[in-house]
Amino acid sequence: MKKIFEDKKEPLFNRADMKIHLKAFKVSTLQTILQDNYPSFSNEDLLSLYTLTGGVAKYVELFVTFKAFTLEAQLNLIFEDNS
Repeated sequence: MKKIFEDKKEPLFNRADMKIHLKAFKVSTLQTILQDNYPSFSNEDLLSLYTLTGGVAKYVELFVTFKAFTLEAQLNLIFEDNS
C-alpha cells in the first residue's frame, strides 16, 4: 500500500486522504484484556497470548471471541481445521 500511494511514479500517488498507523497492543494492554475476560490467567497465558498474536488487535479479538485464554486453548484454536 505504501508503494501504491506514496511512490511518485504510481497512478494513485497523493490520493490517500487519510492514513491510519496501527500499532500492536502493549503487554500491559494484553494483561488488562486477560484480566477483564479471564481473571485467573497465569503468566504463561499472558506470554502465550503475546507470543502467538504479537499484540495484533485482530488476532487478540479472535482469541477473546473463542474464549481461548490458556496456552492449550490458544494452540487448539490455531491448529483447528480451516483456522
